[in-house]
Amino acid sequence: MTNLQSQMLAFIEMYDRRMGFPPTRREIGDRFGRSTSVVNYNLDSLEREGELTISPGKARGIRLRRRAVEVQV
Repeated sequence: MTNLQSQMLAFIEMYDRRMGFPPTRREIGDRFGRSTSVVNYNLDSLEREGELTISPGKARGIRLRRRAVEVQV
């Protein structure tokens, strides 16, 4: 997993927790200053690695397969 992909996963998780739904590909691209084609490439890679699933045809169809472990202080 690349650094960008790791950052994307963290952003998707944070966005989903705050908003109650995942970001769109455009929102991810805006956050990282990347085109939607670059975002799609990296999301496809993350899906192949088993980090997330993508529902075809849905703008907010990104679902993380695992959540980061929250540390309680």
